[in-house]
Amino acid sequence: MAEKVTDYTAKSQSFIDTDLFDVSKHVTQTSGALVIGKRYTILDFNTGDNFTNVANVISGVINTTGCVFDAIGTTPTTYSNGSTLAVYETQSYTYAELKAGLGIGAKVYKALLTQTGTSAPVATVLVNTLSGTPA
Repeated sequence: MAEKVTDYTAKSQSFIDTDLFDVSKHVTQTSGALVIGKRYTILDFNTGDNFTNVANVISGVINTTGCVFDAIGTTPTTYSNGSTLAVYETQSYTYAELKAGLGIGAKVYKALLTQTGTSAPVATVLVNTLSGTPA
């Protein structure tokens, strides 16, 4: 049975969470084989581990906390130093999306607003999980 992460502090990112990392979305592992085609996030990278040979990087930099990758192999070059990987079971999200709450169904609208003089502000939408655009 998978564990639910309730308190987590990464080396370079810190947050306390109760539902963000939901069991229905992922389980964690600190050793063993990967599953080809599954999406992984390095939750806590430990020096010495090396996932370069098994990773198609989706975001971030391989062998660093926060990197998201799809497994293209089962046996990392080195996975004996206890790095924690999140393995996605039902849905895949990047580390930033999880932190933003997208993994728990929260609705998010994130935009950069720019304005020239007295003209109406213009929104450059970065993320919109609403069913429409706010008025």
